Amino acid sequence: MTSRTVRIVFSLAATAVLGLAGSPMAEAQEKRTSRIKGTEPVIPEEESYTFLARQGALLFDYGKFDQATDSFVKACATDEGANDPDCWRRLGTVATRSGQIGIAIGAWSTVLPMDPERAPIAQRELERLKSSFGQVRVVLPAERSLPSKQVTVGFEGLIIDPSIKSHLKGVIQDIERYGFSRVDLWLPLGTYTVGDSSVTVEADKTADWVLPPSLVPYRPRAFGLADRPTASPVAGPWEFGVALEVGSGGTPDGSVGSLPITVGGQLRLARHAGPVRIEGRLRLGATPSASFSDDPDGIRSATSAQVLGQLDLGVDLALSPSSYLTPHIGLVGGSMGNLLVGCLAENETRQVVYLGECRLAGVGLGAQAGVDLWWVLGTGRASLRIGLAGETLGGVVPIAAGRALKGETDTRLIRVDSSRFVWVRGLFDIGVSVRF
Repeated sequence: MTSRTVRIVFSLAATAVLGLAGSPMAEAQEKRTSRIKGTEPVIPEEESYTFLARQGALLFDYGKFDQATDSFVKACATDEGANDPDCWRRLGTVATRSGQIGIAIGAWSTVLPMDPERAPIAQRELERLKSSFGQVRVVLPAERSLPSKQVTVGFEGLIIDPSIKSHLKGVIQDIERYGFSRVDLWLPLGTYTVGDSSVTVEADKTADWVLPPSLVPYRPRAFGLADRPTASPVAGPWEFGVALEVGSGGTPDGSVGSLPITVGGQLRLARHAGPVRIEGRLRLGATPSASFSDDPDGIRSATSAQVLGQLDLGVDLALSPSSYLTPHIGLVGGSMGNLLVGCLAENETRQVVYLGECRLAGVGLGAQAGVDLWWVLGTGRASLRIGLAGETLGGVVPIAAGRALKGETDTRLIRVDSSRFVWVRGLFDIGVSVRF
């Protein structure tokens, strides 16, 4: 056996030994790691008390008081922060500077029983805040939500503390610049006026500030719009509209003589309940007839006037703050007008049987599915809407055998070639709506 062969054998043996020894070691190490992870969950650094408290202090130093308050609220919600009176003390200080008096009062109230050494300071802050501020609950009109329109706020009262004066100035500036954005406010004591509505703020009391509909615009609620306050306001949840309708289709088996086109109009009344639209439509249309046989003189040519009612259910999907897509389905039914159908009739006076076409009244009932694309125009009083839909109607010619034909006293119907039919067509409509 050569020296090279010996080296190869020893190398293979060493590899096998290490493999057998390494497997239990790796398994034991994996078990230890799993055991540690199972008993001590790892908290991400950005969610730890230390990180959140440092973040809040840094934001406070840079004058970002709202963001600093958010950080300290999260810090005090951790297990470590919940039992640290210093966290609640700092939250009370920061929240006061940001104008979130309710949070500040809650924080100082928590400090009282937790930290006897700082209890006098907490008690003094609580008394100062409660004697200088009152809670205001903003009451909104039905189906309205904040933010409100930009408004001018009037104030009557006596404020001596410079810090409270500064706080009030900031609150009024924010409301006049951005409108009301919160339903719960803490304001210095006094009387506040916006237009025809007013509220008097008193210590240790909660006052309701009822805002009129003119100050709080109605904003559409729709799926797909994450930040709803950016939705373009409209006048209200009701919608009345008119539209031009064009359709193409007819009976696939040719049982009704008609040209494959319908032209008409729509009257629409809709109610938006959140993202759901409930709509009723009155549809008036006309379909030209077409004879089954040669009719060079156009004797059988006429127009079938259709009067249909429709009850619709749709869901609004937001594409942008002012444009929406509404898929919808609905029930359709009504008069299909006087239809040209094959028939057999008998003139009793002449004793003649006619085989040809009769113009008989038909009715239909069916369903429609489609989608509407609409845009909010201008100030939100009006909207432009374009729709595409398909519908199928099952129809019947309800006249019975033996009935006299219209305009004939001695000619009676024997039978209709096809008293039942199916009408299939696609529809396009365009119109405008008024919101109220």
